[in-house]
Amino acid sequence: MKLEQPVDSQAEVATARLSRTPRESVAVSEPLRTIGVLSLLVFLVRNAFELFVVHGLYAAQQTLIMVFDGVLSAWALAEVALIHRRQPGMPVGRLVLALAVQAAVGLIRAVIAGVAGGSVVSVDAIGRPLDFGIAALFVPMHALVFLIIGKLLIDAFSHAERARADELTGQIRLTTRAEAELRAREQDVLAAHRREQASAARQRRILKHKLESSLMASAVAHEIKLPLSTILLRTRLALDSGTSTFETLEAVASDAQDVVRTIEKMNVLLRSVQSEHTRVDLTEVVSTCLVESRRHFEHLGITVTESGLDRPCFIDGDDAQLRIAVANVLRNAAEAIEAHVSSAAAPAITVSLRRRKHAAVLAIGDSGPGWSGAERGNAPLASKKPAGSGLGLYVVRTVVRNHGGKIAFRRSSFGGAELRLWFPRDAVRTA
Repeated sequence: MKLEQPVDSQAEVATARLSRTPRESVAVSEPLRTIGVLSLLVFLVRNAFELFVVHGLYAAQQTLIMVFDGVLSAWALAEVALIHRRQPGMPVGRLVLALAVQAAVGLIRAVIAGVAGGSVVSVDAIGRPLDFGIAALFVPMHALVFLIIGKLLIDAFSHAERARADELTGQIRLTTRAEAELRAREQDVLAAHRREQASAARQRRILKHKLESSLMASAVAHEIKLPLSTILLRTRLALDSGTSTFETLEAVASDAQDVVRTIEKMNVLLRSVQSEHTRVDLTEVVSTCLVESRRHFEHLGITVTESGLDRPCFIDGDDAQLRIAVANVLRNAAEAIEAHVSSAAAPAITVSLRRRKHAAVLAIGDSGPGWSGAERGNAPLASKKPAGSGLGLYVVRTVVRNHGGKIAFRRSSFGGAELRLWFPRDAVRTA
């Protein structure tokens, strides 16, 4: 079975042939032009010879003229042989025959001139008519042979040009086919690339879904850890005391209900489902979170400084999600201070709420070690704390994004970390 030539090889072959065709045409055309010039020179030399003979001029140079004639005829035959060697398919057989006839006529004329001897150039009454008769015979013969050679040269030129045109046409077809195959190959490569991109996109979506599922489960566990710890503490206290009062059971049930609500809110939050936004007082949300965290702050000896919480600040948002976000920021600040106990600065947290024309800005800073730099890269799980998972910051980012706000990382006045939460202008409705 014949294997098809590769597209690149076909293109190279086509280019090589196209670049070679002009040189081959020149190799044929130049000998043909030389033959034509030589045949014309032979015709002119022989006519001049006949003219010299008729007038009896330059008798001593007639031999040299005949030798020159023979050299030109042999040169023309050599050029035909060169064409036949370079282009074996060229129809130069009749041209060879015509040139041989031309050489033979010259040889015959030379023999006649030699046999006639001195009578050829005599001026007596017998020699001159003989010279005119020989000239009248050979001059038309020379012209006829020259015309035949000219016709054969024109035919050879035409054949060479047709062959060149056929060669160029073939190369154009080959090049066109190679270009078509190259385009087809490019289309195949592009189609394969698009399939790879689609497959990579599907793989990224699958991995993203898995990551979101894992983050969702981890974030839910992170948020319900505190209420579950409270339930566990109340249960152990009841078991240790040996009594189970109604108030204890009611508190446990309330804490369990808080766990359920937290799970529901976290599911809505982390699935990026737009929850129902209502008119929420951001001041009340922050104050409530501070009250819930006050006992933990007192246990760690943290001093809390508040500013801007003396009057309401209303925004359109989800109260539960905002509480989760603020609680996470406060919890992260306390954990950062607790992990940085060797610091010479007194443990402190500042909470400020500013009302601007375009936004409401909530800033929470601490006296901890500050930001590590990884938090700024939008990595979902980045934390500088030894036991931190970064889930709290991930939850805060999600809440702020769902409210159309933005988040910024700053250095607090204590040298620690400060987190600023911006809520857009349309969401701000101060009392």
